[in-house]
Amino acid sequence: MTSPRLSQLGNEFWHLGSDSNADYLESQGWAVWLKTLFPFVFGADFSEDHAKFWEHRWHVLQQLKQGKEVDPGALVTLIILGRGMGKSTMAEVAALMRAAIVGDSYLLYVCSTDDQAREHIANIKYLIEHPDSRLAEYYPALSEPREQRHGGNDAWNKDVFITQSGAIFRAKGLNSSMRGLRVGTLRPNQIILDDIDDIKDSVSVAHSKRGRYRDWE
Repeated sequence: MTSPRLSQLGNEFWHLGSDSNADYLESQGWAVWLKTLFPFVFGADFSEDHAKFWEHRWHVLQQLKQGKEVDPGALVTLIILGRGMGKSTMAEVAALMRAAIVGDSYLLYVCSTDDQAREHIANIKYLIEHPDSRLAEYYPALSEPREQRHGGNDAWNKDVFITQSGAIFRAKGLNSSMRGLRVGTLRPNQIILDDIDDIKDSVSVAHSKRGRYRDWE
């Protein structure tokens, strides 16, 4: 069940506001954007596969920002890269990229277990709070927790955090119920599936997991 406090937050509109610094940074393209905001992550040159992903992601987000109609198929991305090639990091940064550029971001990060999903949500917080992150410089409302109406910022926890801009980041494991995801009138508009299968899973277990997220409402 969604808590009353989260429901109150969800009834408010997402907002980022126009910022000339952010607009100028975005005009420089995805590579400059990534290297400027997260230099501790993107210090090396981009591989061809990474560049293709970011080029596609950037194009889609710019279309959404401009209010253009986007082919639903373009909103779905399958990242196939070897171990150690940064798949999860790409997904985590891509979630922040939408929250920064488009603004209407309610991310549901789904893994095999709650603990795995929470680890990825913690990594997104790390991207925001890292001492070398420049996200706060360009998108300050995305870099601070939303204060509750009664005071405090307890919407910033291991399962869900909500920023001042209204961006929502939530962790869920396939081992838990997918009910109660609505925040006020808002439902997830970004879903990342990561670490769904385990190397020890049998074929039947893998099919069972896939059946769970096919049946989500």
